[in-house]
Amino acid sequence: MTMYTDRVFRNETVNVDDNTYERCEFEFCRIVYAGGPAPRLLKNNFESCEFVLDGAAGRTLAYIRGLYLGGARDLAEDFITAIRTPDDELPPRDPSKGPQR
Repeated sequence: MTMYTDRVFRNETVNVDDNTYERCEFEFCRIVYAGGPAPRLLKNNFESCEFVLDGAAGRTLAYIRGLYLGGARDLAEDFITAIRTPDDELPPRDPSKGPQR
């Protein structure tokens, strides 16, 4: 893992897996997350950037989209709710329901 602090990224592709970015500026960048360890993004600014989910991350998005369009809309909406909810506000997991979140 690499930590970037107060750095400006301009006109470049940035692979964010397993990195930490704090108070960085991203200008006209292609931000790529491929499904590895999640990056930590803290107080950054993004201007005119393209965000790309590649590899496993892209397949996960396709799976959730397939759930939504294939009749499991409530389950897909649960994923969206989990995305919007801070970790400390999520309800406890029920192990009898299998993997969640």
